[in-house]
Amino acid sequence: MSGQAELGVMAATVEAIDDCWNRIGVHGDKSCPLLAEHIHCRNCQVYAAAATRLLDRYALAQDAHAQMHVQAPVSVGRSLLLFRLGEEWLALATRCLVEVAPLQPVHSLPHQRSRVLQ
Repeated sequence: MSGQAELGVMAATVEAIDDCWNRIGVHGDKSCPLLAEHIHCRNCQVYAAAATRLLDRYALAQDAHAQMHVQAPVSVGRSLLLFRLGEEWLALATRCLVEVAPLQPVHSLPHQRSRVLQ
């Protein structure tokens, strides 16, 4: 899907959304007949339906963006994790890596304070 077509889809959905909360709701003149029942527009089913349509619009845009990335050509090369130990630069192939975990504190064994165990 091209960028212009995506903008057209988003523009069409923007026109369909009725933002009554800005006209007759809590941000407007507060003349909505449902306002007495719901107290605030965020509790109303009309507001919830508009939010759903907005989220669907963003999901469609994200899907189109993801499809554009899938169709991108795959680079031909090696993927490596580069790191340095002292003065040496080393690399590991990323296909050999399983998981990168966050740094965890060292847990000691009870009554064993040997540096060898750490």
